[in-house]
Amino acid sequence: MHGKWIVTKTGIQKIQEQEQFTYEFDHIVLSADYCAMRCTVGNKEGKILSQTFASAEKSNVKNNQKYYAEMAEKRSKARGVLMAINAHGKVYSEDEADEFKAPN
Repeated sequence: MHGKWIVTKTGIQKIQEQEQFTYEFDHIVLSADYCAMRCTVGNKEGKILSQTFASAEKSNVKNNQKYYAEMAEKRSKARGVLMAINAHGKVYSEDEADEFKAPN
């Protein structure tokens, strides 16, 4: 047992649908070898609930995938949702849990 809670991409999507969150993404850095992205999560009334950053590069993606923008977006969205429900630091997205995730 790894002792930490991990939520899947599907779990993040279910939270988003239930809470009716909105997203705004901004590329902070976008190159062939690196991407940093900001995600702003809001509620349906337009109130900003969280804002966070995520990045992706060769050293932190699996199998040498080169979809850095997509991975940075996915990571920032998951962090933003978890922050918006006050679970960040208690629950981790599956993309950020590789170092402590239980083996299959």
